[in-house]
Amino acid sequence: MNSAAVSWRGIALACLVYCLVRALFVVCAADVFQYGEELEKGAAAKALLDGLAIPWHEKAYHLYEGGGFVVSHLKALLFLVVGENVLAHKLAALITGTLILVSGLVLLGRHFGRSAAAVFALLFTFGPESFQKLSLLSLGIHFEAGLFVLVILDRTLRLAFERRAAHFERRDVIVLGLASGFGFYFDYLLAIYVGLAGLALLAVRRDVVCSKLGLWGVLATAIGLAPLFYVASQVGGDVFDIHGADAMKAGDNFARLGRFLRSMATLGWVDTPRVWVWPVVTLVSALYVLRGARRGPFALLGASLLAWWIAYLSSGFVVDGAPYYFGYMRFAPVVLCMLVFLAAAIGRGLDGELRTRRAATAGLFLLLASGIFATARIVASGTPRTPRANVEFLARTKGYDYFGWAGKVLPRIKGDPPTRLRAVLGFDEPDAELLHSDVADAAARTYSHLPLADMRMLLGQVAEEHLPLATLGLGRCIGRAVGHDMALALVGLAAFPPEEGARFAEALGRDDGSFRLAPDHTLGQIELARASSLGPAYLEGVGWRVFRRWVLWPYGGPRFLMKPAAARSWLAERGADVAPHLLRGFDRAREASTLPR
Repeated sequence: MNSAAVSWRGIALACLVYCLVRALFVVCAADVFQYGEELEKGAAAKALLDGLAIPWHEKAYHLYEGGGFVVSHLKALLFLVVGENVLAHKLAALITGTLILVSGLVLLGRHFGRSAAAVFALLFTFGPESFQKLSLLSLGIHFEAGLFVLVILDRTLRLAFERRAAHFERRDVIVLGLASGFGFYFDYLLAIYVGLAGLALLAVRRDVVCSKLGLWGVLATAIGLAPLFYVASQVGGDVFDIHGADAMKAGDNFARLGRFLRSMATLGWVDTPRVWVWPVVTLVSALYVLRGARRGPFALLGASLLAWWIAYLSSGFVVDGAPYYFGYMRFAPVVLCMLVFLAAAIGRGLDGELRTRRAATAGLFLLLASGIFATARIVASGTPRTPRANVEFLARTKGYDYFGWAGKVLPRIKGDPPTRLRAVLGFDEPDAELLHSDVADAAARTYSHLPLADMRMLLGQVAEEHLPLATLGLGRCIGRAVGHDMALALVGLAAFPPEEGARFAEALGRDDGSFRLAPDHTLGQIELARASSLGPAYLEGVGWRVFRRWVLWPYGGPRFLMKPAAARSWLAERGADVAPHLLRGFDRAREASTLPR
């Protein structure tokens, strides 16, 4: 197939439909809002803009997530354009998703024809439900890595199965090398596809590998790896430390996979067949293409699926289950390759004889029915009657979270604790309470060995004038001191001077360190507060937490995520004796998390 198999008009139409569907999710405030880390990578973007006095690479949320840091740079640019808000994250996701779509269309059009490209546009837009949601979760990891996966597959197919002029092949080798090197920096799982590309070229185009073209590829790969080389030169092996996990330790992976598959089989009478239709149609398509011609390109696509599963089952990252769609994040690359394989197979069937056209149409119908049903479910999870209010909320809600970002960065900064804290307090933040309490909370997690008195002394060294605000972030430090027993804690805090005791009680309400944030547990905490003289202050802290950790983070479940009115109504229903205090804390948190007009 030639490179003009898909017209730019067709690509533009596919991108328009994709962006309209994803924009519908956003304006409906559907369940596509962040898994916490999105806001923390927004804090990395703000650190870049505010020029924090720490080295460039230390501003990354995770050292091992090059892709996350790359996306933080994109978000920094979008912060300049649309403001430092949540909407910028969704725009970043739209940009990266569109780039992946275009890369897939180019790949399918070049190597499998227009029908295959058209099918891919539909499957990518109306894919599995978790995949559709992940396309708007801008973390810069496995989903976005799909861009490099597609470029690597495309250039490998060109070099392996298309004989072209030397200067065109040199360009293909250079693009392949750059995508391989920078893709590996972006996400280490790209090693699977880089290795697959190398093996494929060794098998069918050894003349490319063992020649000057091969040297061009090595040079391009080294250039692509330059950011990784730089970070490794600064931090050494820490750049490969993924939460201390052993990537090569398989353990009981098959048992864990079995539990995961069983969790997929117990989703319900509607969801279970809808989830399984994708792998089943993929297997049927695989059997079909084995009978046809041009098996080489299909073999590479099939090998990309097989290689991922082999690597996954040999690693230490197999998940037990996925109660929330984020649990499918690690599957994003293999799902993308599955969509490419399905599009190629169905496209071939649509271009074939009548019998194969009917079979291909039936398979496409099943997949689209599942995907469109998923799209409708995602839209229904939002509040479609108030799109203007939703967009205004997204545009005015701060797109960054200091607590999680500072907790990752503080241990990496060189110097003593006061030096580290001064560095992360260097943000240009209009709300001093938000910054100082969140950084204090992160410090209490980082320096968990310090007792409360020492933590307050440390905070006093770096922000004496804001110490009362910083104290509101020491809930987990107080929680450690009382063993997370709120009833005993509230009794003990009553012995402090009234102002200080109230501040400690509010800090406990915000975060007692137990991370128990479920609504049922929160109801129990509200009941405890009713009997305490410090109950009003404690309840203000709970109200603050409900907004910060339920509305902005998914720990209250999608019921409240990006739905402040629903969360506020839940608090208002707790009773006339406690609701005013809860709502006061909720409204303070909302104001602190809202950009000034």
